[in-house]
Amino acid sequence: MLNLLESILVRNAVIGTWHSEAAAFFIVTIKNIVDCQDFSE
Repeated sequence: MLNLLESILVRNAVIGTWHSEAAAFFIVTIKNIVDCQDFSE
């Protein structure tokens, strides 16, 4: 039972890390696109 709980916690931590990295990458990409549009005007 403890093993199952542990594996779920580990998996959630990995997924959480991946999501936060993906979100950060997405925000940076959007910011770069906006900056490029501002620069081209």
